[in-house]
Amino acid sequence: MTRQKILSESQSYTFRSYLEMPYEADEILAELGYSLIKKHLTLPRSDRYLQRLEELKQRIGKRA
Repeated sequence: MTRQKILSESQSYTFRSYLEMPYEADEILAELGYSLIKKHLTLPRSDRYLQRLEELKQRIGKRA
């Protein structure tokens, strides 16, 4: 089954215009020949106390 095209070759897009589209990011990326992979990253750690860290983790977790 052929998918309906999301993007028009005759139109120029800005980063904002991609965000305003009613499509999921993986659908837009697929049309551009890319794929989206969501996963947790292991980043460098700090011993510093970070205020509101738990709140930030919850916010990030809701979007994943």
